[in-house]
Order: sequence, then structure tokens, then C-alpha cells
Amino acid sequence: MTTSDSDPRKTLARIARSTIDALSSYLPASVTGSPYFFLGGAVLMGFPVYGLYRTVSVRRYMTAEHIPHTAFERRSRIRGRVVAVGDSDNFRIYHTPRLFSRVPRLESFKGVLMKKTINIRIAGVDAPESASFSMPAQPFSIEARAWLTKEVLNRDVIVRLLSRDQYQRVVGMAFVRRYPFPFPRRNVSLEMLRAGLATVYTGKGAEYGGILEKLKRAEEMARRERKGMWAQDMTKYTTPAEHKKRHLRGMDL
Repeated sequence: MTTSDSDPRKTLARIARSTIDALSSYLPASVTGSPYFFLGGAVLMGFPVYGLYRTVSVRRYMTAEHIPHTAFERRSRIRGRVVAVGDSDNFRIYHTPRLFSRVPRLESFKGVLMKKTINIRIAGVDAPESASFSMPAQPFSIEARAWLTKEVLNRDVIVRLLSRDQYQRVVGMAFVRRYPFPFPRRNVSLEMLRAGLATVYTGKGAEYGGILEKLKRAEEMARRERKGMWAQDMTKYTTPAEHKKRHLRGMDL
């Protein structure tokens, strides 16, 4: 951490002091002279300043491999701009830990996407498989990817780190704000289930971030309302995991 004037901790401390000084100029001496004024100001400013410090003091991670194990153990959160959507349930972010981090133009990632961005596997859900190699696409795979693209591409997201899978992707719970503050961020996994474009993932290494029951209820509601992929003939339906397993087995024969 730098100790220069650009140190975010010093910047935030200056903001806190300036705010208290500004308040002092509008209040009578009987109030500002009280020790409780400074105590109250310190407490009120402490929470947002601490929150900002936690946001701006984290170094930038280039890829999922650069994120330390301790960050996953603490269930830390990272922030980033979504620069690419891969399959129906994963995307890549450019990590932006500082408040006003500049995100390079998309052209800057050409040929180096894997070296400069973090691959995020959305936790808790499994979306219809896209076509790959000799495996055909599942019904609604195009719709699921289009939904995810519209939901997150070129948007800032918060990702709660849960684990790292065998493909060196971050398995994380992603949150996106579709509307300006103070509207809350939406849980991408939950919204995808509600749209009927994913099922709850139950395979190896499944992570639910403590909301498994909520995810199950979201899927059940979409099934009952026949949303998205649940509107198709269910006698022919196979889960994404079954679809992949069936065709991978066929490739081995």
C-alpha cells in the first residue's frame, strides 16, 4: 500500500475531517465545543469511510488465479465491469477495486481476455447448454444467454467469492443494479431462476451462498407459471447436467 498523498486511506481521512469542519461552521459553539459532537461525528463518518476504505484499498486481481485463498475463505466481495458473456451461466469481469477505476475499451482485451479478466461461474444455477464441439445446443440456450447478456454485459457487478472450480473460474454469487441507486442490486442467480432460464445446480462443487431454499422456491415458482424453458414439452426435458453427461459419454464410445 502506497504511503503517498494518493493513498486512499489518507484521502478518506481528509474527506471525514472536511465534513466535520463543514458541519462545525453551521452549528453554534455550544454544540461544536462539546466532546460528544466530535464523538458523534467520528461514529457517523466512520461507517461510510470504513466501507469506502474496504472498497478502494484492495489491489486489482488480473484473473481468478490471482485471488488468494483467504479471499474465498472470508467470502469476500469483488467489484468489476462485465466485459464478456461466455455460456449461459458465466461471464468475465474486469476487476475494478477502486471507486473510480477506469475500464479499458473492449478492444483492449482482444486476444488477452483470459489474461486480464476474471471468469465468473454464477453460483447455484445451471442454464441450458450451448452447442460445443459435437454436443448440440439445448432448447432455450440462446434465450438464456441473451437474457444474461442483457442483464449484465457492460454493467458493474458485485461478486461474493465462494470457491474456485477445476476450470479456474470463480464460483460466486453475482449482484447487478439494473436501476440507479437507491434501488437494490439484484441477485443474478435468483433472477435467472425466476425467468425460467435455469435450474438449481446440484452437481459437484455446488455453492449456494446460504440461499439454497430461496433458489429452490424461485425455480418451483417458474415451473408452476411455465416460464421460459418450463413452457416446453417436459416429457422431453433433460437437465443441463444430464444433457452434457449424455453427449460426453457418446464422445467416449
